[in-house]
Amino acid sequence: MSRGDQAFCGPSPSLKDEEVARGLAILRIGEVCRRCGLSRATIWRLERADRFPARRCLTGSLVGWLECEIDDWISSRAKRRTA
Repeated sequence: MSRGDQAFCGPSPSLKDEEVARGLAILRIGEVCRRCGLSRATIWRLERADRFPARRCLTGSLVGWLECEIDDWISSRAKRRTA
């Protein structure tokens, strides 16, 4: 993890009940890039601008994203296109 990524490893955002009900699969960066069609750098920039789901610290140097949050983000982008 680079020095700039450490700012993202604070307390995890609280989970909503519907997120818990859907299950909490954790996606690593490669899978997030594949699903979203974005590069690591673009994900990092969007995350910094609060326009992408926040990463979660899994260990000192390992991060991941909740699958349900990534799926919701992708759905929101699809809805924007059709609106």
